[in-house]
Amino acid sequence: MAQAAQGQIVGATPLHVFDCLHVNGHSLLSWPLEERQKILRALAPALRTEEIRVTDAFPGDQGTLVFKTAVSMGLEGVIAKRRQSVYQPGMRSRDWVKIPVRRRDEFVVGGYLARSPDHLSTLIVGQYDRAGKLRYAGLVGTGLSDEARRIILRELLATRRKTSPFAPFTMLRDHFGELRTDLPPRWVKPALVVDVEYHQRTSNGLRHAALKGVRPDKNAHEVRKEAWLGVGS
Repeated sequence: MAQAAQGQIVGATPLHVFDCLHVNGHSLLSWPLEERQKILRALAPALRTEEIRVTDAFPGDQGTLVFKTAVSMGLEGVIAKRRQSVYQPGMRSRDWVKIPVRRRDEFVVGGYLARSPDHLSTLIVGQYDRAGKLRYAGLVGTGLSDEARRIILRELLATRRKTSPFAPFTMLRDHFGELRTDLPPRWVKPALVVDVEYHQRTSNGLRHAALKGVRPDKNAHEVRKEAWLGVGS
């Protein structure tokens, strides 16, 4: 049996295994990737359980199809690897390239986090559902220049409110799923529409979200997600 494999835990289980580094005490680190995967495929019948899943690899000529499938499934992206590459522990290599899916959408600002009264840190954004309720979608903390932070904060300060505009509202989490308890949320009237680029939408919110612009021409109530995928669905 394989003594060591490489994989990724998604949630609590199962473990998704995509590489084989040692077998019966023998290191495969210097073996080409395609040879390591041949061994992994041979071991797959013995490894497959409810807790372990052996993932499939796809040839390069199917790359476009695989990427489009990742987009349609709402995945964060795909990893492209050279078939002849060896495994180099602890080292970055050009033999492995992450190709992220970049999505872009409009969101309504319903609140923000601030480290001081005059320094905007993070926007709290959402979209309206079919029932007309504003649903929390995630946090946007990058893509903001100092000048943009000042302009946006000035507008948000003029629309402050005491209660959350999101219904229902869950705890704020970053894209790693960690609770954001370092700064108290400050709520605003949901009127400002922003253009946001992100990699993925998860149950915790938007992953790697970055502000790309403000849309003063947009009515906040027009910003809707028809097939809602956000928190609180």
